[in-house]
Amino acid sequence: MEMNCIASNNVEKWKVLRDLLNKNDFKILIEKKIVDETLKPDQAIQMLIDDSVPEFTFRNEIKFFNTSQNKFVTIIQFGDRLCEMGSLTQ
Repeated sequence: MEMNCIASNNVEKWKVLRDLLNKNDFKILIEKKIVDETLKPDQAIQMLIDDSVPEFTFRNEIKFFNTSQNKFVTIIQFGDRLCEMGSLTQ
């Protein structure tokens, strides 16, 4: 749902993901998108959650886009937010 409020179509949602995720995570998703052209942003978020390895995927602090402001969140908060985004956009 949050993703739907920020972006109205899949192209815009991919742009939002590019801005939200670190470079390595977004690269992983784009590689999966190349293999499966039908991959949607909400599915990509879930794949990232399912495939994530904490020492590779997350940073100690991640700048996370918030519709009203930018803020720094902990790894746990970021993971919870991704899980929530994945469940709300299905």
